[in-house]
Amino acid sequence: MQLQLPFFPTDTRMINSNVGVFSKDEFVYFLFNGSPIYCCLKDDLNNFRFIVANLVVNHLCTCSEISHALGIHVRNVQRYVKALNEKGVE
Repeated sequence: MQLQLPFFPTDTRMINSNVGVFSKDEFVYFLFNGSPIYCCLKDDLNNFRFIVANLVVNHLCTCSEISHALGIHVRNVQRYVKALNEKGVE
């Protein structure tokens, strides 16, 4: 098994020790150990909500970690997760 060292860009906002987020041009990138796992436009709120919920559903971070890092109320993050679990991807 190969060890992957987490290298993040200097302007990355860390959600936890493994997950970070940064924006470049009109895109927002979500990184896991320095590698991009999701990308969306800054203005694409539905895709952003899906990505945030998916990070929690896949146990990459918690609702409170996302709330603190991104400045989103924790209850909104919980709503995004609930909507993804109940309705799936629309």
